[in-house]
Amino acid sequence: MKFKIHRGTKEIGGSCVEIWTESTRIVVDFGMPLVNPDKTQFDSRAIKNLSVNELTRKGILPDIKDLYENKGNTSLVLSHAHQDHFGLIKYINVNCKIYLGKARSRNRGF
Repeated sequence: MKFKIHRGTKEIGGSCVEIWTESTRIVVDFGMPLVNPDKTQFDSRAIKNLSVNELTRKGILPDIKDLYENKGNTSLVLSHAHQDHFGLIKYINVNCKIYLGKARSRNRGF
């Protein structure tokens, strides 16, 4: 088993970790960055018309095998529903399995 932290160790937001074996790949979180590499605020409107290839080249989308094409055995696990953990999800292939746990109420009475 191998893993790679694509984003989230030296910044707040944009979390993305890849774990893989020869036959399976799991991506944990696929978040939108909150800041650019130069620490200015990230503007998602500036990327809305760019292709997956352009976004990967610019480093906005991580280069993860089979995540954008419908091939391989890749799944996405979302730790929780905040933009910085799922904000780039629209770019992954539509057949990628996505897992998210049940939301818990803050009110323990439910």
